[in-house]
Amino acid sequence: MSYCLSPTCSNPENLVYSQRCQSCGSQLLLRDRYQVIKPLGQGGFGATFLANDQGLPGEPSCVIKQLRPSGSAPHVLQMARELFEREAKTLGKIGNHPQVPRLLDYFEDHEQFYLVQEYISGDTLQEEVKLNGILSETGVKQFLSETLPLLQYIHEQKVIHRDIKPANLIRRTQDARMVLIDFGAVKDQVSQAATSQSGQTVLTAYAIGTPGFAPPEQMAMRPVYASDIYALGVTCIYLLTSKTPKDLDYNPNTGEMMWEQLVHVSDHLGNVLRKMLEVSVRNRYQSAAEVLRALEIEPYLDSLAKGLLTKSDTGAKERTRNHRENSAVLSNNPSAAVTGVGVAQVAAAIRARRAKAAEAAGLQQGSGMAKSTTLASSSSSSSQFQNSKVERKLDTQGLLTAYLKGRRDFALHNLSLLNLQGAD
Repeated sequence: MSYCLSPTCSNPENLVYSQRCQSCGSQLLLRDRYQVIKPLGQGGFGATFLANDQGLPGEPSCVIKQLRPSGSAPHVLQMARELFEREAKTLGKIGNHPQVPRLLDYFEDHEQFYLVQEYISGDTLQEEVKLNGILSETGVKQFLSETLPLLQYIHEQKVIHRDIKPANLIRRTQDARMVLIDFGAVKDQVSQAATSQSGQTVLTAYAIGTPGFAPPEQMAMRPVYASDIYALGVTCIYLLTSKTPKDLDYNPNTGEMMWEQLVHVSDHLGNVLRKMLEVSVRNRYQSAAEVLRALEIEPYLDSLAKGLLTKSDTGAKERTRNHRENSAVLSNNPSAAVTGVGVAQVAAAIRARRAKAAEAAGLQQGSGMAKSTTLASSSSSSSQFQNSKVERKLDTQGLLTAYLKGRRDFALHNLSLLNLQGAD
């Protein structure tokens, strides 16, 4: 099918090889190159479409974002042009990150503005939750370990996304990495926008994000970097409950989202989420790096990244077929994403850090203390391990039996010595 992009077209669907729209007569091949296949979504200022790039071998898929001005008056077109150029500039600046779609082209045609971006194949977080159900605490920590470094990179480029939500996060099919899309609401702190006659900033008077996910200061058109931290926190609540902000109650005195009675997480993660969701910017985490430190997963990010990039021996088709099953497994066990050497690296990093902390605690309390291994049984990443110097023994069958009984924390065991070939 060829799809007509004219905003006034009454019947935009056409036969695949049509040159002009049978309904309105508009030319269908955009810029003599892009054949639009179908719409993907629509917002207040524009719409996105799936297209084929006929200018490249193989006619690869791409996403075309059409910015539709609300009128034809000169000041409206000028505002739309500034919005368009700002988004293109931002995408060009941050698009070299592997978790951000690349900008391929941008142009103006008949007072319509178009951005062409890399097409990301996969399911959104919203689709994943509807398909597989809610995530566990471990699954949410895995999600944060993937998205917080990306958010830190975006903020280092002096960009605020302003529309982080489950529908704008896609798990890419070919490598299971989380990709952040839709930078249409971006706020670039570097360039100051022109002001309108009313005194408001023209570019920030619109596209302020999604109600419920956007914090109060953003709805008041004063977004800061911590605004994205709040939206990420709301996304975590969705992952734990499958409830959107409109389905939740709010404290009438403070305006805080009332979510704690709906989730079952450790005190440690609960405290982190509570600070991410502070209504007051002053009391909220100020950066993604702060959240990583609070989660105590910052030392393991390099190992996690290496593990996620480890190639499996299965073919691409099999990985695609098993993608949804793997997503469900990842929600219960993030180490499932870290194959082969990755597991040993993460486990070794955790063991080394805990052993160092235990040794420091032992030196402070004197040499007369017993040096037996003590394990505080808890799934929380804030569990306290003291004087832990003896690694626990566990054979292959014991590991599988413990896993089937619901155990998920094997950080103190050297899994690299076990024969897990063929184990699910």
